[in-house]
This record gives sequence, structure tokens and C-alpha cells, in this order.
Amino acid sequence: MKKYHMIVAALAFLVCLLSAYFGVRIHNANENFLLTDLNEFDKIYHDDISLVPALNRLAAVVTLPFLLGITILEILIIRSANVKQVKNIAYGLTLTVFIILTVDLLTIFHPDYFDFSMWGFVWVCLGLFLLVGNALSYFLVRFGKN
Repeated sequence: MKKYHMIVAALAFLVCLLSAYFGVRIHNANENFLLTDLNEFDKIYHDDISLVPALNRLAAVVTLPFLLGITILEILIIRSANVKQVKNIAYGLTLTVFIILTVDLLTIFHPDYFDFSMWGFVWVCLGLFLLVGNALSYFLVRFGKN
């Protein structure tokens, strides 16, 4: 079971990195569309603002497999946890994954409304929550009294 915690923590870290990457990319496209002449002069290239909905959907689609993997592993952790604290943490983290999945699916179906430069913070913040929660569970299992 200890390896599940580390796998979920690694997947959560990847989700955070991907979310930060897409969030910055979409934020730059939203903010710098008026400065295209100055950006070309400085050789700074950003995505066109018309690509933002497609980038929103791409960000949600890219993170979806990681979130589904985290969901499955969290359910496996709940089923196999022997320590009550670890099981309770896993329940909370499963709820966290469902919140991220809900926003992810809403972003896939409505990419115009759910701009990833703002809603990407859900992925980053709750992904860090998943990372810390699973690291804590790992230490509870590893160093706890059995």
C-alpha cells in the first residue's frame, strides 16, 4: 500500500506541473494579445487569443488520465488501508479528486467559460493537497505502530 501513496503523490505532482504550464500559457495568450508588435520585436511568442478555448480543452484532456489514475488508486487505498487515519485521509483525498474531476469535465464540455488561466488554480491547489495528503499517509503507514 505504501507504493500507492507514492504513485499518487507523483501523479499529483505531474498534474500540478501540467496545470501550471497550461495556466501560464493561457494567461500569456489572454494578457499579451494587444502587444503582438512589441512581442515580435523582442522575439517573444505567445499563443493567439483565438486558441484559448482549444488550449483550455487540451489542458483538461491532458490531465484527465492522471486524475482517473489517482481516483482508482485512492479507491484502492481506501479498500486496503489498515490504519484508520490513513483511511480517513484517503476519503478526504477522494473527495478532492472528485472536485478536480468535476471541474475538468466542465472544462472539457465548456472550454469558453472555464478559462484554465483562472480555473487551473483548482488543479494546482488541490493537486498539492493530494501530494501532501499522500505523503502524510505514506509516513503514517511507514513509521506508524503496527
